[in-house]
Amino acid sequence: MHFQLKPYEVDKLVFVTKGRILDVVLDLRKESKTFKKFISVELDQYNMNSIYIPKGYAHGYKSLEDDSIVNYATTREYNPVYDTGIRWDSFGMDWKVDNPIISEKDMKLIKLDEFNDWF
Repeated sequence: MHFQLKPYEVDKLVFVTKGRILDVVLDLRKESKTFKKFISVELDQYNMNSIYIPKGYAHGYKSLEDDSIVNYATTREYNPVYDTGIRWDSFGMDWKVDNPIISEKDMKLIKLDEFNDWF
């Protein structure tokens, strides 16, 4: 579940040009009624739907088809110094997968309960 910390937070528009994904968005805005809650939606090439993700949310997805291609339009360039995230398995989402393929970088992310730099 990725995002950029202040002052380099970004808005994202996410869409799929090939395949199908389950897109997940987690609210990290401390004053929000939906703080620490998440939603999930399917995005695919067939319906050409998209999701807008404002600043203050973490974002991740699960590929539902091989070779899926996910695209991002963002309001700011990627900044690796401010790039961080929340572990995919720490906030209650049932990803419905027994043996996920997770990058080494993502396995080292902190759990939601350990994060305290809220938006």
